[in-house]
Formats: sequence, C-alpha cells, structure tokens
Amino acid sequence: MIAKYKLALAILGAATVGGLTVQGLHAQAKPPVYVVIDIAEVVDAQAQRANTDRPTASTATIQQGGKYLARGGKITELDGRRLRA
Repeated sequence: MIAKYKLALAILGAATVGGLTVQGLHAQAKPPVYVVIDIAEVVDAQAQRANTDRPTASTATIQQGGKYLARGGKITELDGRRLRA
C-alpha cells in the first residue's frame, strides 16, 4: 500500500515540476526580429509621389512598434545571393 502512495506522490511531483517549467518557458521574452530590405530603385517616381493618401511602409512599421536601427547607405552582401523580381 505504501508503494502506491510513493508512486502517486512521484507522479504528482513530476506533474508539478513539469507545469512550473512550462509556465517559466512561456514567461520568457520573445527574441527580437531583424529585417534587412534593399530597395534598389524606384520604377515610377511620379506615380509614387501621386499616392500620398496611402501610408508608407515606414509609417506602418512605426505604428506597429517597429524601430529602425539604420536607414540608407550601401548594403554589402555577406552571404547568399541577391534576388531580382
């Protein structure tokens, strides 16, 4: 009879430790996401200036809580290949 109690207590203890571990993992902060975008050229600058009522990508990024670490300058590829549409 005592062996059954020991087994039940071990199972209950393991479930408690597992539950606390899961809660601890869910409480961790999410890692940041970094995006690098290279806009090589503007195809139709006149049409782009005419669409002033539409929000720009930078406006949408800032509204969603995004931050720019760097803007402008030349991009040097370190790995991979450049994709052209």
